Amino acid sequence: MCPYRYLVLSQPSFSCGIPFLYWDWYKHKTINQLQQKQEEYNINDYGGYSIQDLYVERKYRNFKTELLRHITIKQYKDILFLKAQKYFEQSEKVKKLKANDKGDGGDQDLHYGIDKGSKITLSHIISMIMYTDFTDYCTNFSSTFRPLSASEHILSVKIRNEEFWWQSKLLRETVEIFGAMYRNREFWWQSKLLRETVEIFGKTGGYYDYRQRKSV
Repeated sequence: MCPYRYLVLSQPSFSCGIPFLYWDWYKHKTINQLQQKQEEYNINDYGGYSIQDLYVERKYRNFKTELLRHITIKQYKDILFLKAQKYFEQSEKVKKLKANDKGDGGDQDLHYGIDKGSKITLSHIISMIMYTDFTDYCTNFSSTFRPLSASEHILSVKIRNEEFWWQSKLLRETVEIFGAMYRNREFWWQSKLLRETVEIFGKTGGYYDYRQRKSV
């Protein structure tokens, strides 16, 4: 008998998360205004929420202040900042990461206020390391995009997400603006940036090579 036969899964187990927005351009927009520029075959309904529901106000004045609510000053100085600075200054892969045309002014403008060709910033690198290297932090951060129960109102979820405003904004920009999508000839679309992230920032351990169908 399968040991998981009677396992009960809640709806959030399959949720991709609430698509919160952090950029000033969106603050006074409506869903209809956003959908007008979207392709007919790829209309985003934003989970049925209004832009007012999805727009998150900044809580802390800067990223460092926010981070120090979750990690110690020693972790910040001796682990996080030193590692981020090393890759930011020495990694050729990181130096080559530049913004695509979805940041500001391109045909698929996301209105993030980042000019095409801009170099990735140290703060973006820090956000990626926080996501890959700090397990408890990552778990708490990810939970702020989903209701903790069927009865939790989106306003409550949004208040929880405010605690990670800088992390949410910077990580989204890192993937969507500095990432590059490409077609894996045998399988599916993957993010080139995320693959490089595993190789550059990931902790010791193997990764699964989809082309070879084996761990390496």
